[in-house]
Amino acid sequence: MSKPTDESIGLDVAWGWHGFSAKIKSRLLSAVDRTGARKIDQKGLVEERNQALHRAMTDVQVALLVTSGEVLQERVRNDPELAQRALTVFSRTERQAENFEASLGCAIEDLKNNPSTTAEMPDSPDVVDPDFLNRWENYASGATAEAVRVKWGQILASEIREPGTFDLRTLRIVDELDRKTAEAFQTLCEGRIGGSVPIFLRNLGPVEISDLEEAGLIVAGTRYVLPEATNASDGSVWWPFNNASVGILINQKNPPGLLEVVNGQVKLPVTTLTQAGRALSSIFPDNEDAAFRRLFEILDQDGVGAVKFGWVVDRTLVDKAPSINGLPSDP
Repeated sequence: MSKPTDESIGLDVAWGWHGFSAKIKSRLLSAVDRTGARKIDQKGLVEERNQALHRAMTDVQVALLVTSGEVLQERVRNDPELAQRALTVFSRTERQAENFEASLGCAIEDLKNNPSTTAEMPDSPDVVDPDFLNRWENYASGATAEAVRVKWGQILASEIREPGTFDLRTLRIVDELDRKTAEAFQTLCEGRIGGSVPIFLRNLGPVEISDLEEAGLIVAGTRYVLPEATNASDGSVWWPFNNASVGILINQKNPPGLLEVVNGQVKLPVTTLTQAGRALSSIFPDNEDAAFRRLFEILDQDGVGAVKFGWVVDRTLVDKAPSINGLPSDP
């Protein structure tokens, strides 16, 4: 059986499947099918589609539309008011279809330009949740502005990459965001490390923080407790704060004054993202390594020897983390 190397899935977007998992491909196709895109080109998808059934169903739909059209045509001939209402409905439906297809096209572009970097779980679903797709289609159909179409496209792409990222409540929250609040949240996420943003990296004023909290995206005024301290080979003791590739070590003997130390624990003041906030942050670029470097520079100014680059893996302290975006580990 020959395997297609490059396939078009309509919407005037060229698509290459190379480098994408079967799960991602399957979920994308389920989204296209479930939401009823009209321009899908099924070349090379014989194994994924029953083409005969598709053609048969299309023939039935066309016949029904022709019959219904004849009946409607007869009625509007004698009822100008009905004709006007019909034109209004058709115009609105056409605009909604255009908005939806443009949003779907943005999702396809996002998947093409930002492929998933996480390993696919064997039990991950093969299709996107129908309830999610119903609600997403409703919101995307009203997206007339290009920026809004891109936003809904990114949300669908994120859900295809990692099913369950966006629940229905989160979709509602996103839909209700005004442009100013959405832009403030994106600015906040430039300092995101994991599920929170150290307050030293927020770059927002109190009014914007209040707006984001009211929108249900963040919880302000929280504390992140660092893991317990680890001994270095020279006998010094350090608290670690790291991800899988880079991090900061806090000197237990001389911690930065910006941090709170209580009963042997270091507490980092942060703004915590809610579930909706974490989901929405997934559509933004991942700047976590850069955020670690910025946090280091701020804490390093607070005391000589208070911090250094490093990380802890399996209770072992590593004095130097790998390079960050091509920069050396040490400043």
